[in-house]
Amino acid sequence: GGPGGEGPGGEGAGGEGMREDPRTIFTITGVEDPAAQKLVEMLCSRAMDPIIYKVRGVKKNRTQEIKPDLNLHMSSKYEEYAIDTVRHPQKLDEAMRDTDVLVIMDRGGPTRNLTSVFDKMRNWYRMLRGLEPIPKDPERYTRADFPDSYEMVEHLGTKNQLKAAAANGVGHVILLGDMGLSAGRIDESEDRKKKKIFKRRAELSLVPRPDDGIDSYTIIHAPETRIPSPVGVVSPPMEVVHHVDDELYKQHPNPNISSHDLADIIFSAAMLQAKAENKVIDVCSTGKKRDPIFDWETFWATGGRCSYNKEYKIPEVADEVSSRTAPSWRPRMPVYQDKNITVQNKTTTNSTKKRK
Repeated sequence: GGPGGEGPGGEGAGGEGMREDPRTIFTITGVEDPAAQKLVEMLCSRAMDPIIYKVRGVKKNRTQEIKPDLNLHMSSKYEEYAIDTVRHPQKLDEAMRDTDVLVIMDRGGPTRNLTSVFDKMRNWYRMLRGLEPIPKDPERYTRADFPDSYEMVEHLGTKNQLKAAAANGVGHVILLGDMGLSAGRIDESEDRKKKKIFKRRAELSLVPRPDDGIDSYTIIHAPETRIPSPVGVVSPPMEVVHHVDDELYKQHPNPNISSHDLADIIFSAAMLQAKAENKVIDVCSTGKKRDPIFDWETFWATGGRCSYNKEYKIPEVADEVSSRTAPSWRPRMPVYQDKNITVQNKTTTNSTKKRK
């Protein structure tokens, strides 16, 4: 059902004396996503032994148990890390070590409509003065919940990952974003915009030109509606199509995609890196069964690049959404820093691998 190919890495991918095994190491952040777990299963399969050396899954919550469907053979390839990319970005170095391909699938969470201790104290003070308490704002995060918000996880957390990837010499980055933010659709739905705008803003670190030291990337914009793939049931692969700038909405007004098909697209982007490199595409399912000999090389070779022109107004919209949703007293968050990068000549001295 999934695509195949020679894969990334190859001769010299392990670095100069740093790693003897030339096979590829994947790091997948946001492994809580069902599509990420499908991707782990595909990468850890016995058929991928000649290509894949190690797969690392990164989750935010240490107590949450992730269960990719791995047999004993597969589980020997899989490592799992609990890393908060917002609160503790420096720990990313551990997961990025010797990584060849980074897949970013992290997602923030909605507001829980709780009242922070700060708000309770402020209302108590207002009551002492005979004033009306300030009502709860369902859109605004509390100070405690803000680090898990869409803004922090999908903007700051993603930028932390990109900086860590550059510092650790990651060869290729695949970033999962969202459809529905082209110039013609950006103001259509406030609710959807709040969830999507911050990951799109993080994409500006990669396009129109890489400014974080990452030369090879693929950005995939998926539909908001995801069809779950039942556990233990092999879902029939569906035909997938791509376009740019939300043009898919014209043929598919309510686009969707299954977790399995999305995993196939991400997998193909990694295996066919030369053709998927620096592509920015929207994807969805057609609802038809996929041909067993579906041509993934043509799929990526014909892929385009979504626009990032001034009509999108991504930073301006993001700032406006942030002013409405961030707590009135914003907590300061650490930012990933690599102290060993020589800025003058833009060379990384702390890189775990030096590519030719």
